[in-house]
Amino acid sequence: MVAGIEGNGAMLKWPTDVVPGSNKALLYLRTPQYKGNSGCYIRNLTLDCGNNDIPTAATANDEGKGLEDTGGKGQLISTDEASDYGLWIFGGEDFLIENVTVLRAEVNGVYVQTNNTYSVRNSVFRQVMSRYCAGAGFRFANTGGSGTQIENITLENSYSRRNKGMRFYLERSENQRLIGCGAEKNNDTNVYVDSTVDGFEWQGGYTEKANNNHVSPPGSYVDNEAWVFEAGVKDVKVLGGRLFGRFKYTTNS
Repeated sequence: MVAGIEGNGAMLKWPTDVVPGSNKALLYLRTPQYKGNSGCYIRNLTLDCGNNDIPTAATANDEGKGLEDTGGKGQLISTDEASDYGLWIFGGEDFLIENVTVLRAEVNGVYVQTNNTYSVRNSVFRQVMSRYCAGAGFRFANTGGSGTQIENITLENSYSRRNKGMRFYLERSENQRLIGCGAEKNNDTNVYVDSTVDGFEWQGGYTEKANNNHVSPPGSYVDNEAWVFEAGVKDVKVLGGRLFGRFKYTTNS
């Protein structure tokens, strides 16, 4: 990649009624720096992973037209499918993801992956949103080794709402900062920090209604485990922000 992708407000969508194969993404970047180039970017783009048809004003009230509950709640209906990932980044340095929205991924909306060969370092996610995914909104993981290969990552004003999995899932990383970010009505833990993380900082932002199924909300609701820090996490700093729910600190037992 010489420079980057300027979406200019466009939507990239999985084709209607075409069944995605496994392990597919709408946008997949593998070590996008070419011959030492840095500073690549993706901006102003929406990624809709579902193969649903798009309801029109004329069909918006018809059952089964595109989205569950006539599209009012955003999830796919049971007969629709989606690609596993919206934005999948495998390795990369010095890049910017800005004003990007991911909708309806089957596994992870934004998936940042490394192994012991490819790392992700010195990168910024600004105003990135992940919604209505069947799995996690954001996942940062080294899936191919035991070392720390994700370093110096900043998320600014990024949000995850109404996903069926976790909001932020972080593992095998150092110095991750989340500034002004928010998590709401995800049907799992809003923020999950694995024991392998060294350096986690949260400034401002909020979490609300963890473990909440927005498609079938409970009659009475009590926040439970909005944030989870596994035993072994190092250097956690939380400044400001608003928390509806509770922290949970796990133990070795």
